[in-house]
Amino acid sequence: MAANADIHLTVGEERVTTGDVTKGEAIDLKARDPEQLHENMKMAESEVKLTIGEDKVTTVDVTKGAAVDLKARDPEHLHDHVRVQFHDIFGEPDETVFSFDFVWTWAFKLFTNTKLWCYRITSLICGLPLAIYWGIHFALLSFCAIWCCEPYLKVTIDIPVAFHYL
Repeated sequence: MAANADIHLTVGEERVTTGDVTKGEAIDLKARDPEQLHENMKMAESEVKLTIGEDKVTTVDVTKGAAVDLKARDPEHLHDHVRVQFHDIFGEPDETVFSFDFVWTWAFKLFTNTKLWCYRITSLICGLPLAIYWGIHFALLSFCAIWCCEPYLKVTIDIPVAFHYL
């Protein structure tokens, strides 16, 4: 990239140019019409294109438009072992040792609702931070596999094997 390349940003239909980046010019967003700026900055409806010199960089939605299924939240059945219901834990085997019907009914309701609300509150407090953590973790894992492990394995395994056949 040239040292004095112009940076062009296209949001929707409008093109904004910063000018010569070596002069430190900036885009004055306050001088624009706020309604038009809001209209142009709707990220969900427009694609952002960035041109630096001759290189064109386009942002892409990494979800590729896939929607989240709010009904089937474990489509790969990763957590079948965690599906614990009241009847998996509690059971009265014989009529001679049955508790009162209201005790059994209330125990079922309390167990089910306590489990549900404890999970919801815990996921509310911890879910988003853990999603960020695991996103960073798997990004770093991918980075290490691509930029560290694979080249190292190529050097240590493939090259000595190739020299063996020479």
